[in-house]
Amino acid sequence: MQEPDSSVKYATPGERLTHLLDKIGFESGRGRTRALYNRLVDSSLEEFSDLKFGTVRSWFHNHAPPMRKVTSIIDLLSENYSFKPDKEQISVWWKVGGFYPYETLEPTLDRRKIGSYVASTIQEHSSNNDLCITRLLEKEIQEAVFAMCNDFADPNLTECPAQYIDMLIKDKLGSLK
Repeated sequence: MQEPDSSVKYATPGERLTHLLDKIGFESGRGRTRALYNRLVDSSLEEFSDLKFGTVRSWFHNHAPPMRKVTSIIDLLSENYSFKPDKEQISVWWKVGGFYPYETLEPTLDRRKIGSYVASTIQEHSSNNDLCITRLLEKEIQEAVFAMCNDFADPNLTECPAQYIDMLIKDKLGSLK
C-alpha cells in the first residue's frame, strides 16, 4: 500500500502544526495545546498578550493564525528548538500547505552519463588547445561538475554559489582573448 503524499497527509493547518511540533521535539501528547498556549502567553510579545486558549486549540484543527503571528510563533519557538529547513519555508507550509519542507530530496544524478560528458568535453578541449590533462585533474573537474549538478538539483538552494559566478566570468573573459 502506497503512503499518501504530504499534501494529502497534512491537508489541514492543524495537521501541519502537529507535524512541525513533532519535528522540533516540542512537548507531545496530552497537554500539548496548553504548553503551546503557555509558551506564547508567557512571552513578552504584545501580540499574544490577549490570546485565548480556544484560539490556540483551533490551530490544531482547521484554522491557522494570521501569517504575521505564524512567523512570530516560529521565531519564538526557534529560541529553544531547531528548525530545519529554514523557518520561512515552515511558516508558509503551516499556513497554506504546498511543498513539504521536510522532504529530503536526494538528487538523482546519472553520474555515469555526466562523467561521460565531462570526459568527452575535456578530451575535446584538451586536444584543441594541446593541453595535457592528468587523471587527477580530470577527476577533480568531474567532482566539481557533480557538486554543481547536485546544487542545481537542490530545491532549498536559493542563492547561486560564488564559485559558479567566478567560473562564468572567467569563461567569458577567456573567450575575449
